[in-house]
Amino acid sequence: MPPPVQYEGWGMKMAQLAYRTEKATSGYIEVWQAVSGAVRRAFRTWRQRVPSKQLVLVTSQLSLMLETHNTISESLTALGRQAEGTRMGTVLNRVASSVAGGRTLTAALNEHPAVFPNLFISAVRAGETSGQLSQVFKQLEMHMTKRAQLRESIRSALTYPAILSVLLMGVVIFAVTFVLPRFTAIFEGAGVALPIQTRILMAAAKLATRYWYLIPVGVVFGVVGVVTLFRNSKCRILVDGILIRTPVVGTLLKSASTASLARTLGMLVESGVPLTESIGVAKDSVGSHSFRRFMDGLERSVLQGGGFAAPFRDSDLMSPVDQQMAQTGEKTGSLPTVMMRLADHHDEQVDVKLKRLTAIMEPMFIAIMGLFVGFLAMAVLLPLFKMASALRMGG
Repeated sequence: MPPPVQYEGWGMKMAQLAYRTEKATSGYIEVWQAVSGAVRRAFRTWRQRVPSKQLVLVTSQLSLMLETHNTISESLTALGRQAEGTRMGTVLNRVASSVAGGRTLTAALNEHPAVFPNLFISAVRAGETSGQLSQVFKQLEMHMTKRAQLRESIRSALTYPAILSVLLMGVVIFAVTFVLPRFTAIFEGAGVALPIQTRILMAAAKLATRYWYLIPVGVVFGVVGVVTLFRNSKCRILVDGILIRTPVVGTLLKSASTASLARTLGMLVESGVPLTESIGVAKDSVGSHSFRRFMDGLERSVLQGGGFAAPFRDSDLMSPVDQQMAQTGEKTGSLPTVMMRLADHHDEQVDVKLKRLTAIMEPMFIAIMGLFVGFLAMAVLLPLFKMASALRMGG
């Protein structure tokens, strides 16, 4: 009979193995729960959203109906019937029921944050307080139309590079999975020294044909990894800082972010929203962390009596034009007008810089495709030339 100490050692090893297995399993479970939870939340938010064009249309119609002396309850009910069968129609009917039940329009809109953004709700709150709801809806329509035009300009500018990227990926996949395998057997039996580019592509072709099922798995894990990485605030701040300092892309991001915050500030302050609340809402309208930090400093400066123009003057995110216009708006008391003019100025700058960026990207993508096609041609043709040369020498 073995001594008890051996049983104790064996039991300790099994306990340690069970602990490590349980710990690793719980770690995988936690990662899976986090990823699946993020996917579920994203899908739920996507289902609750409505197209921005529908919101612009509803805002325009509300402005018109209120101008013609319809009540807000009547206007919402009519628009809900008009959009019946859609997500927007359902939301409008619920908002109309809440308003008819005695709730304020702001409180009713607050129940649907996926449809009505903070900007919309803050402006409506100011319109209800001042009694200028029709005017506020008109300003909201103009603001959302401008933002939609900006998004469309960016989308149009990136369409051509996106198509070229897809074509490049298609060429790579076709070459690796279809072209190279046809030549692999010939090259391996030729007995000639293969150039490095041929060996690289042959190895890639073998991996792609032998382990093809790992490609979609790798794509899925890559997407999940990138999404998880960008959920980390430190990573987002790092990437944002790099993009802001990139020569052409940085100036485009600065103009787009400045246009967004300036238009939001101008529209809200003109609607009667307090400046500090307007700054908080404008901060949510920009995606750049650098500009969010700038807005934090702007909010502190206004609350502590340091003024509105000082943070503009001290920030390297703002151009001399931005700094001068902020100072002019603060001195003359015409901040809403100045901010709206500044937003228009940067909208024009975004159009110019998008055209410049597109002009740079088009030849760059074409050059990348040309380099890969040349690399592929050399990988296939060089061994063929060597084989033909060997045959002539042998003959």
